[in-house]
Amino acid sequence: MMNQMNRPGNQISPYLYSNIGASAPTNNVIWVQGKEGANSWQMNPNSIAILLDSMLEGKMYIKTTDNVGLSSLRIFNYVEEKETNTLPSTNATINNDLDLSQFVRKDELNTFIKELLEEHERIVSTTANADESAS
Repeated sequence: MMNQMNRPGNQISPYLYSNIGASAPTNNVIWVQGKEGANSWQMNPNSIAILLDSMLEGKMYIKTTDNVGLSSLRIFNYVEEKETNTLPSTNATINNDLDLSQFVRKDELNTFIKELLEEHERIVSTTANADESAS
């Protein structure tokens, strides 16, 4: 008796699932060679794939297929975003590009406040003495 899977016509072609004209996925990343490679990437209906270009750095394609398998391709440029420290560190260096002429140092500000308070006390005591002598 012949095995049903070995009958002629029941064999699955090894080319049925191949992606002709595109690179095979590696580590869940699909690399293609240019827009032509992205267009030729074969997908099932109702699918979406993110394809990275191996020829152009920073180029990415998003390919989608509808329910009958017709595909559309969107092209993007991507740029790595460097992480920046938003909080100033305690040992940060002074940026020489900044114009610091409109700023005052903390010790200068404290000295100025102290002088203002002393001047205020002098004015208050002078005014109080003038009011006492006028009475």
